[in-house]
Amino acid sequence: MAALEAPKLKDIELSLCYAFGKEAYAQLNQFTALQRLHLMGVGDDIKTIPESLTSLDLIDFNPHHKIETLPDYLKAFSNLETLYLEGIQFVGFPKWIADLQQLQYLGINSCTFENDIPEYFQKLKLKEVKYYISKFNGYNISPKTYQNLITPNYTKLKKEFSHEKLSFLFSADYY
Repeated sequence: MAALEAPKLKDIELSLCYAFGKEAYAQLNQFTALQRLHLMGVGDDIKTIPESLTSLDLIDFNPHHKIETLPDYLKAFSNLETLYLEGIQFVGFPKWIADLQQLQYLGINSCTFENDIPEYFQKLKLKEVKYYISKFNGYNISPKTYQNLITPNYTKLKKEFSHEKLSFLFSADYY
């Protein structure tokens, strides 16, 4: 990774790259122009998000890999517009997420919540919350749990974000 030079690289999407491990992950901060980072199917040694990434000015972040806890230092992503949190087990939903003033899209698919998301999150004005509601009721989060993410008559609960494409890398909008 260190030998790769790409100073204008804005988007990275890694899918099913199981050799991509925590060492390579921590080196992504070398791509200083990076704005969008999507990871899915990466090395099993990755259990968190490297603090080194906080030097990046990400606007779209999908750490779709095993995360044991969501680190507080991620609040440094102050320009984040889209955050995907998938399959994370939350005791308390991190309060700093409500302080991300640019956040418009939040994904909570397959997350579990020990406690309801508190009223403090009502200050977010999310355009969309991505949460797939299963036809099998036993797998769904209670609407009471995430109600404070929803602004009545504004926030839409969606299976997929409306701005989401199969891959942002193939969209002419980004070039």
